[in-house]
Amino acid sequence: MSPEPSPRPKVLLLALELHWPAAARLPRALQTAGFEVGVLCRPSAYLARTKFIDHVFPLPSESRGRAIFAHLVAAAQAWRPDLVLPMDDRSALFLAQAHAEASNRRDLLTLAQLLQTSLGKPANLPHAASKRATFEAAQRLGLRTPASRTITSTRELDEFAGTHGFPAVLKESFSNGGNGVFICGDEREARTTLTALLRTGGLRSYFRSWRAQLRGRTMSRRWLPADRSIIVSQFIAGKNATSLVAAFAGEPLAALTAEVVESYPNAKGPSSVVRFTDHEEMRHTSAALVRHWGLTGLIGFDFIVDADGAAWLLECNPRPTPIAHLGARAGIDLALALKQRIAGDTRPAPPPYKPGLTVAFFPFETWRDALSTHLQNSFHDIPTDDPELLASLTQATPWAHHSVVMSS
Repeated sequence: MSPEPSPRPKVLLLALELHWPAAARLPRALQTAGFEVGVLCRPSAYLARTKFIDHVFPLPSESRGRAIFAHLVAAAQAWRPDLVLPMDDRSALFLAQAHAEASNRRDLLTLAQLLQTSLGKPANLPHAASKRATFEAAQRLGLRTPASRTITSTRELDEFAGTHGFPAVLKESFSNGGNGVFICGDEREARTTLTALLRTGGLRSYFRSWRAQLRGRTMSRRWLPADRSIIVSQFIAGKNATSLVAAFAGEPLAALTAEVVESYPNAKGPSSVVRFTDHEEMRHTSAALVRHWGLTGLIGFDFIVDADGAAWLLECNPRPTPIAHLGARAGIDLALALKQRIAGDTRPAPPPYKPGLTVAFFPFETWRDALSTHLQNSFHDIPTDDPELLASLTQATPWAHHSVVMSS
């Protein structure tokens, strides 16, 4: 008799964001790699629309941390996943706090261990999600970063500009999708932007946030331990680029690097076209920080590559980024690398890597330019084998870029 096949390792995907197409594309790659895929998300999320999932655990409509934690506990106890992955930045912060909560309860120590296995060192996730903490860690490790500092006043802004000049970049330490990042061309613009950013910490903003939390529209800071500081950085001219690392307990397993060819709706927005590259400094920087923080999962990093080819680190995204599901096509399958490490499989020889492969993301590139030549000359990443997800993305309203201060 032939031996029974070993059970597929189970991965549970947590998504607090609703309309992230990249999150909905990853389950197919995970299933193909050999995972059994469960999702913990709201029924209206794109992630719930893909057919490449084995189990769905619906989240409540309101953003109350205690209720979402209870649903995580129930899903973990009922399904017993081998791994839990966050699909967005808020989910990463939430899982870090969920680990802290579970570690303090004797009846949830199994969940605490699962989250430690899934995240590596959960307490370091808020550092990885913080632009300020990422810069500080990279500088201690001797990695290439723009000059930067935390500021709380226009005086400190003026001091920084006096040394590094304009343009300068003002950033909220926790933000995503290009929101909370402001390229300021002169002193007047920088001062106006900083004043608006600082104003969000006032009494009126506090009461707006408190009211939204009371109504279940936003989650409390207890469950989203985000860094609220503001930093100013030196502006680096060059091309946006990205890396994504599959890692386990601080050990890099495989990595992809890509340059951003087009973005939507502007240069600060999500990628709409990328070209895979073979950039050693980006891989080295990403691996050094993954080791430093001891992380597990799919960990993304953003860079600027200057005219000399040097890679300047901008931020870390401790969750999958839009290139995550494309690894097999590019020749470095991050989902498979993670599955093999979890399951203890013997790794086959990897297929040839394909730097130069250009991918147009659906629907972002069609939103940017319906007549884009990239739609004909590149691989157009349309989920034609996933009808419900395809219909949802086709009917989606193009994103408007919100260059506003994120609510606290």
